[in-house]
Amino acid sequence: MKWLILYCLVLTRFPAYSQHAVIISNQYQIGYQKHPGYVQLNTGEIIKGTFQYGWLEFPSYNLKLYSPPNQFVKRIESATISKIVLAGSDSSWSNKDSTYFFVLDRKTKLFYRQLSFNPEIEVFDILFNVDERPGLIYKYLVVRWHNQYIELNSQDDFIEWIKKNVNEKVNWHEKMSVKEIIRKLNEIS
Repeated sequence: MKWLILYCLVLTRFPAYSQHAVIISNQYQIGYQKHPGYVQLNTGEIIKGTFQYGWLEFPSYNLKLYSPPNQFVKRIESATISKIVLAGSDSSWSNKDSTYFFVLDRKTKLFYRQLSFNPEIEVFDILFNVDERPGLIYKYLVVRWHNQYIELNSQDDFIEWIKKNVNEKVNWHEKMSVKEIIRKLNEIS
């Protein structure tokens, strides 16, 4: 209990870390599993192996690297990572066999999960989830459109943005959900 109170105090005292609270709070109860894949570092180096997200290791978010047979090797901090590709994906909105994460902002060092793979419009959220919780998309979304990153504070804001900017790409209808929009952008019917 003391740790929880201390943790809450840290978040209120240091608002720059408030965005991180979304990930480390694990409010969606994701049981982070180990997934084979690779990590591309900022230097261009590729590390292959089996990885697990270190969700309670604040403030240096990281992946734990394991080698066969399931032995911990080291932690790779998000500040050194540019891209993560892990085996497995959420088939409710993607037909990919892997999940892609990027560190889009060097200041926050958050892992952004790529939701859409349309070359004209890419959508990301900040939920580190491969296939543990199918269908789960976080409320804050980032859109890459015309080489700009647009931060949207809610799924309703995202829907309104889509309706205003790329309506024709998704064959809009009034009760369309975020997941349906992502499926349309990924051309999954």
